[in-house]
Amino acid sequence: MLTISQLASYAGVTVRAVRHYHAKGLLPEPERDHSGYRRYDASAVVALIRIRTLADAGVPLSRVRELLAADADEFAGAVEDIDRPAASPGIWAAIMIQLSRSMSMSPCSKSSLQSGK
Repeated sequence: MLTISQLASYAGVTVRAVRHYHAKGLLPEPERDHSGYRRYDASAVVALIRIRTLADAGVPLSRVRELLAADADEFAGAVEDIDRPAASPGIWAAIMIQLSRSMSMSPCSKSSLQSGK
């Protein structure tokens, strides 16, 4: 289990960004431990990387929620609908690569995230 600062570090965002994504309903807020700290698992890291990747590509946060809930076909269709002139030509390939990597983390990566090491 990870703390909020560890989660933010793994995903390459700030703690403030994690809290913002909680407030916007993009990242579910986990239950707190007996000390009152939020504790995150590996699935939260994957979700946060997806959110960050889409946000970095210029996708509005209001649209990120829709894309996170989409299946593969819906996601592909939504990507086509996004205003392409606002993004550089190769950005969609980069988004798909990053998302596929986050979806297929190796067991070693998952176990190291779960142990917090």
